[in-house]
Amino acid sequence: MRNLELNPVRTILMTVLLCAASMLLPRAQAGPSDADAKQLSLLRAKAEHGDALSQFELGLVFNLGRFGVATNYEEAVKWYRKAAGQNQADAQFNLGVCYYQGQGVKQDTVVALTWIRKAAEQGDAQAQYNLALCYDEGEGVRRDEVQMAQWFRRAAEQNHAGAQLNLGICYVKGRGVKQDGVEAVKWYRQAAEQHLAQAQYNLGACYDYGDGVAKNAEEAVKWYRQAARQNYAAAQNNLGLCYLSGAGVEKNEAEAVKWFREAAEQNMAQAQASLGVCYATGQGVARDDVAAAKWFRQAAGQNCAPGQYNLAVCYRDGQGMKRDEVEAYKWLLLAGAQGNEGARSDMTRLERQLTREQLAEGQRRAADFKPVAIPTLTVPPSEYRSAGLADLRAKIAIGEAQTQNAPVEASSGGKGGETKAPAAVVKWFRDPDNPKESGEDRAKNEAESSQWYLPALRAQAEGGDAQAQNQLGEAYSAGKRGVTKDAVEAVKWFRQAADQNLPAAQCNLGACYERGDGVAKYEVEAYKWDLLAAAQADTKAKRNAFMLELLLSSEELADGKRLAQDWLEQRKKPSTKSR
Repeated sequence: MRNLELNPVRTILMTVLLCAASMLLPRAQAGPSDADAKQLSLLRAKAEHGDALSQFELGLVFNLGRFGVATNYEEAVKWYRKAAGQNQADAQFNLGVCYYQGQGVKQDTVVALTWIRKAAEQGDAQAQYNLALCYDEGEGVRRDEVQMAQWFRRAAEQNHAGAQLNLGICYVKGRGVKQDGVEAVKWYRQAAEQHLAQAQYNLGACYDYGDGVAKNAEEAVKWYRQAARQNYAAAQNNLGLCYLSGAGVEKNEAEAVKWFREAAEQNMAQAQASLGVCYATGQGVARDDVAAAKWFRQAAGQNCAPGQYNLAVCYRDGQGMKRDEVEAYKWLLLAGAQGNEGARSDMTRLERQLTREQLAEGQRRAADFKPVAIPTLTVPPSEYRSAGLADLRAKIAIGEAQTQNAPVEASSGGKGGETKAPAAVVKWFRDPDNPKESGEDRAKNEAESSQWYLPALRAQAEGGDAQAQNQLGEAYSAGKRGVTKDAVEAVKWFRQAADQNLPAAQCNLGACYERGDGVAKYEVEAYKWDLLAAAQADTKAKRNAFMLELLLSSEELADGKRLAQDWLEQRKKPSTKSR
């Protein structure tokens, strides 16, 4: 029904400045009152006499510009440093944040981490949370998922909602801990009960699928609703899906449209596609082909496959817009590249009707497509009330629009039908070098391989090793080595290796462009990559280039050769770095 991956997604939050519980600082005023001046004088006197808490609080005064004094980050750093030197945990954390943000001191993530670690080791939950994030990103320290999970746990055990959420994600993904859905639900629940919308949404998804907890549609609706009321777009979309299908709640198409609209107006692509379907089919709202096309276009522009497919149908059939089969072909190519089966099927049929020139034009348009970068969610900083100067970054989890399926998609005839979510399972494949291997042995060997081989391969690929990048691409292309088949991810890694002039990767990337796997079909671009690989004596690329030469027009062949030559010329140019 709903394919909602619990992927960690980051967002930058506004800086949250909170003072120590022992002292409430008044709002900044135009000038210091007599009372303010007196209080500031007493605070400064205590700080100058070496009182660590007073030094920390005086640092906050300069950091915030309170008691009528102007904001002065350098002075804030001075007093934080004095207090931090006396092992005052809040000052250590805030000094670390100043180094991280470059406020009052030269930016230095390594030094920032040193001070944050000191606070974390004293039990400061916010420092522990941010230290975990640094281990996750490798900022100021080598990436280490085990350390990341351990610091999330220490903060989570102190009831830090963000850490509880992220620890739940660690258990879902098996990052730094053994994968455990039950444990994930436990931590999601603790964060959700603190009213963290992202955790409420993830807990709802667990009940929706029965991941780590017994499947319960009513409980899923309960948690989706709580997150939706906090304006969490992904939850609003899922709540709409529940109302549309009557899962866990009485079926109410008008209510479904209401929630789809709430999320769509936050620019959530999946909700825009769902709302378009409602307008196209008259579910919960008067049928309106023009309005349907409008919402499909907005979703399609954000690279949402169901939106692209349905927009293609509108162009092909002239629903809500002027008929344009070439433009329809463009959108079918883009949706099909993301694995949308309806789009791939319709694309094959349409290719039989279009001329060679029309096909080439559609492929060029698809190649020129650039997704619109629109923020889909704003997280109010008030959701985070942890002590300390700032959240360096907060990590949240949502079901990304691209990974969710619309409740219905317009079929070739404009009708709607429910779509099935792709199975989120690991597919084991026979080792070609061991054809006699049994199914049981094959699964065992693949599982053991995924435990050591995949992490090592990924580390090499991320370090820039072209062979490893190509092998990782092949793993994603076939769904081997413990990863779920993902054509888009395969293309990403093939491209990185191809850009390093690895012929095997160039041949693989060319094949993706020729088939439209993970990238919009573009035979001219496929020919370019085959030529580049063939020039390095890749036999398979030579054969692929020969087959394309039988298919493409002379103009397309010339374009492919020009693109290959341009790539080679660009490669000869020395790289330049902005100063």
